Amino acid sequence: MNIRCIVFDVGWTLVDETEAHRHRMGHLLKACDPGAGLTVDRLMEMYEESASEHHGDPLMPLLDRLGVSRERRNEFPYGKSMERVYPDASPALQILKKNFKLGVLANQSPGLPGRIGQYGWDGLFDFVIGSGDVGLKKPQKEIYELAEKTSGCRPSEILMVGDRLDNDIAPAKTAGWRTARILRGIHRRKKPEGSGEVPDMEAESLDQLARMLIAFSQEKGSREQPGKGAYDAVADYNREGVAAQYDADRGRWKIGPLEAIGRRLAITPSWTVSVLDVGCGTGLWLDAQSRHYEGKPVRWVGLDPSPGMLAVARGKVAGVELVEGRAERLPFDEASFDVLVSNFAFHHFADKAAAIAEMARVLKPGGTIRLVNMDPWSQPGWAVYIAFPGTRDMDMERFWPVDRITDEFKRHGLASTADVTRTVTPTPVTEILAEAEQRKCSQLLILDAAAFERGISALRKEIADGANRVVQSEFALLTLTAIRK
Repeated sequence: MNIRCIVFDVGWTLVDETEAHRHRMGHLLKACDPGAGLTVDRLMEMYEESASEHHGDPLMPLLDRLGVSRERRNEFPYGKSMERVYPDASPALQILKKNFKLGVLANQSPGLPGRIGQYGWDGLFDFVIGSGDVGLKKPQKEIYELAEKTSGCRPSEILMVGDRLDNDIAPAKTAGWRTARILRGIHRRKKPEGSGEVPDMEAESLDQLARMLIAFSQEKGSREQPGKGAYDAVADYNREGVAAQYDADRGRWKIGPLEAIGRRLAITPSWTVSVLDVGCGTGLWLDAQSRHYEGKPVRWVGLDPSPGMLAVARGKVAGVELVEGRAERLPFDEASFDVLVSNFAFHHFADKAAAIAEMARVLKPGGTIRLVNMDPWSQPGWAVYIAFPGTRDMDMERFWPVDRITDEFKRHGLASTADVTRTVTPTPVTEILAEAEQRKCSQLLILDAAAFERGISALRKEIADGANRVVQSEFALLTLTAIRK
């Protein structure tokens, strides 16, 4: 991510609109049925529910829910004078100004440049574009084109920062910009409706976002110096101690029987079903499946390029063929396997197109390939990405988008379906630090020592300062099934 210019929304991003909207809800309360037992606090809750369920102005669906005519909208004025600058806004802007161009792009009433000055931000912004001043409004593409032209930067060099998926994230992505979502205000619980609304990064505050961007800027500088890259392309699982510690947490995973194996056994009960695990690592999956299907006619084969990982596997699983090799050149004959799997390994393959071609080549007619991995595009709020700025950009280079994977399987005559399941887990910063210090995931294995230590130091400082923050850590699990007819 090569960012030169950061463009900010205003409401719920730089400016807290809570009291202004409470003022509006106070007027709305007078129009409601007195017998409904409503309060301003309850109306604010309903207002936020409306924002989480609908795009556009959340007031209109709320009026419908309350049985109040939309024509009475003007009876419920917004308390503009009650807006307040977020405490973290000015410090974050001061920090970011040292490294980036700054701009404002917001749907606001006329006179926004003057109000920016009243907020104490004279000289901080290179440009200020308000809808009421230019006769355009978000999400119109023309207002984004105006901001891009004014910035003097290429689309990929601009980062849009805002709270709304419909007005900030989606149109900025369409314009080719990078995007960051601030999770505060009444729109914070709105879920993306498709990949076009998934931001490149998320933060719970401007302070957090500023730390992420500054750290990434520093990492980018180090990557541009020959011999001082912030990361290597492939995690080294032969590194001393890594293979031995790999199962420390993964050993607790619950691995159920793969139904594709059971179906194949049912179709050909007298034949041996051949199963290949591509990137088998320490043999966790093979061990679990061979136990599930113990006594069944199954040939189990695992392939991995790491001798260290295979050594651990050999001490764990029995009756399994373990082969040292690479996915891009499978040492097997055509149509050798009924079922192929690859669990959390696809991003490690140096030539992913070749790996898919090879998996398709060795798959029997009617056979199944199942690929499981995480999906960086659907989990911008993963704790690792938040704590170690730049790791998500690394992953977006190492991983393939879901559509690209399915298209590649289609090229080789396989029909595929993909499912992405997203979960959010409240995770204390103390737990994030404890996990990170063990450096078990590939994102941290490939991060250079300096970048890793910056992230660890930042977490330790936050804890030492008495912070008890809980991160809503996102994780998106991709399960892709491809079948040869």
